[in-house]
Amino acid sequence: MSMSNNEKKQSKIGKLFRRMFNVREWIDWSRIKAGGEYISQGAKQVYIDTPKLPVESFAEAQRRLKLTDDSILIRGRALLRNSLIMLCLAVLLFCYAIYHFIWGTIHSGILSFSLFILSMGFSFRYHFWYFQITQRKLGCTLNDWVRQGLMGKKS
Repeated sequence: MSMSNNEKKQSKIGKLFRRMFNVREWIDWSRIKAGGEYISQGAKQVYIDTPKLPVESFAEAQRRLKLTDDSILIRGRALLRNSLIMLCLAVLLFCYAIYHFIWGTIHSGILSFSLFILSMGFSFRYHFWYFQITQRKLGCTLNDWVRQGLMGKKS
């Protein structure tokens, strides 16, 4: 069962043609497929109910992590300091973005505004963690943070 010279040439030409015009490689099919699977898994996590895990109390977490009251106080101060630094950075970035929008450099303004949003997110995160430490309660809600952390109302 040997192949004739004509069949060998056709298979070599076919291999060369497939190698030159490899559309799957051009569009990076493996990456597109992996991205689609990632989005699919994310959608499943969002829309499919998962059993809720038991919420750990602050005292249990403190014992598990072997934290003293002094170390918790130090960490709380560090979180507040980080939150304020990020807030100051956000204000500067917002002013810088406005400056770029006024002078017509739209792309730089958009970039600066994006960094402003990012630094506001970090500021929120650090302050939320600080709020949970000061309240000595894990699993606080956004509503708790707004009412008690920002508005100063008692629970």
